[in-house]
Amino acid sequence: MVTWTEYQGEIKIQFGFDVNMGYFIIIYDMRLAAHSSDGTEFDDVCYAVSEDGTGANFSAYTKTSTQGHHVGVDTMRKLWRAYSVYEKGKRGLKVAGVRGLEDLHGIEDRM
Repeated sequence: MVTWTEYQGEIKIQFGFDVNMGYFIIIYDMRLAAHSSDGTEFDDVCYAVSEDGTGANFSAYTKTSTQGHHVGVDTMRKLWRAYSVYEKGKRGLKVAGVRGLEDLHGIEDRM
């Protein structure tokens, strides 16, 4: 697995590549993370956003995953660009030596 974390204010972005998940992006709004389970209405809202209370409110993968949205590489590229992490991810994948990605999970083009 090759993964990075970026912070944009209260937004936490995890992204990268994994043989099982393909390319991925997970967006957390840390303002909606439950910091303690005190049974308040705010906690109820936090756990409604993400079952684990982490504030994760969106995730996407290019390969099948039990959670999140399954998307194509072109859509993932757009998501990485929308959150300004595309260039960092592209450089990082190259440095990590991740090659032949299309052979790993059926993707025809590379990020």
